[in-house]
Amino acid sequence: MYLAVEKVADDNIAVWTGTVAFVNAYASFKGTLDTIREKVDVQKDFYLIKTDSQGNEQWYEKYGGSGNEGGQDIMLLSDGNYLLTGGGSDNGVNSYGRLIKVTPTGGELWNRDYIMQNGNSLFDVLELSDGTLVATGLTTISSEGNAGWLIKTDGDGNLLWQRKYNKNNQTDLFYGVLATEDGGFLLSGQAINEDNNTQDAWLLKVDSIGCPYPNCTVGIDELGTNEIIVDVWPNPVSEVLNVELIDFSASVEMTVFDIQGRVITPSAFGHSPLKKGGELLRWDVNGWASGIYILKGTDDVGRSFSIKFVKE
Repeated sequence: MYLAVEKVADDNIAVWTGTVAFVNAYASFKGTLDTIREKVDVQKDFYLIKTDSQGNEQWYEKYGGSGNEGGQDIMLLSDGNYLLTGGGSDNGVNSYGRLIKVTPTGGELWNRDYIMQNGNSLFDVLELSDGTLVATGLTTISSEGNAGWLIKTDGDGNLLWQRKYNKNNQTDLFYGVLATEDGGFLLSGQAINEDNNTQDAWLLKVDSIGCPYPNCTVGIDELGTNEIIVDVWPNPVSEVLNVELIDFSASVEMTVFDIQGRVITPSAFGHSPLKKGGELLRWDVNGWASGIYILKGTDDVGRSFSIKFVKE
């Protein structure tokens, strides 16, 4: 597949035109068909192309391992280097999202892979004022279809947290992310409308920790995946505490302790898988004493979390 590209002046007069070729939906760069055939082999990799102001190719670099990888986007960082987004597969079964930081001349500085579920890819990335990075894409879960995916890393690409969002159990994903004035993020993408099986635009506003609810606290898997697996809101709470599991196929055992370590709620309870759109656990805490409480939980795949909340 080929895409015509054009650079225009301020008066909308064409300065130059060219062609971008997409090979197997992974490798992309400007050039003639002969050039493309010369540079692309059977294995798919990230390709980075540098051109002059007229669109003439000056150099190219490719990045990848033994599997099939591909780039989706590129951004200029505040330190003058560049960041590539994309993904790939090392064995044809599980895939990963990938960020690659390179110098202005294409030298690789670091290369990081991120995995939440079976299939993963990153499409867009944003650098925040503190140097941390936020990227969006999709993650594929066998029981839930494609879900929108949001990750946050430090400036070196080390994962801080990640979470997924399900509009339904079909095809949900995010193509873009913007920072908002309140410190949160605006995510844009697509989701299938289950009423008529059509594709709809999807716009989701979340806070600085990716929660779509106001006054929210999140539970992050403490066993190393940095996956956000539960939302709790409002926090502080006065009457009803909402607890929503992000992975609605999980069964969770939860316990609440007061600040002295005394158990407040029954030590365990089960629940049916949460439905899309928010079948919630709602706890009436109106009669609880004011103070700090700790909610701890472990799900049936071994992930655990601990959350502090305040009863007013």
